[in-house]
Amino acid sequence: MQRIRWNKTRAGIAALSLLLLYLSLTARTMTLKYARIVDAKPKVVWEYVADFSNIKKINPSILDFSIIDESGTYDKWSYSVTYTERLSQWPYLYNVGHGHFQVRPINEKVHSYIIESKHKTCFFSGFLCYKTISDMTFKPTVDDRTTCEETVQYQCPGLFALFCRAEVSYQRTAIMDNLRNHFTWKRS
Repeated sequence: MQRIRWNKTRAGIAALSLLLLYLSLTARTMTLKYARIVDAKPKVVWEYVADFSNIKKINPSILDFSIIDESGTYDKWSYSVTYTERLSQWPYLYNVGHGHFQVRPINEKVHSYIIESKHKTCFFSGFLCYKTISDMTFKPTVDDRTTCEETVQYQCPGLFALFCRAEVSYQRTAIMDNLRNHFTWKRS
């Protein structure tokens, strides 16, 4: 009798542990928005950001990248890239991302442009993978500058929600600040 009760207790603890592990690693989708004013025309900023070879200058987390595929015309093109990045909140942890980018004008008459991207970011050699969707728009201001706005929808395990938010915030703030600084310096 004692042995049966002991086994039921163990089974209950094991089941509860598995449930908690599942809930803590299951992806939840969160959304953040960022915006900055940049001292350049929208098309110039859009072209600079769309050229992935500039990404290491504006995103300090990116360590290396490789463009896998590219197609389209000058104004409407798409490309796929694989990149390695180091997390700012935990610098000894690396991840590999696979991104697919669509680069196009929204409305050329009013000089508005967009970069749409979808990413799959994997940790621990592909054991844990999460998705991110980003829309970055470039629109003119009344004083001949550019409003850069980015909406990021990202997946993160519930257990690491605060960590993920801090990481996304760090990267997006760094990208926006470095972009603004690049064009402010260039204009001087």
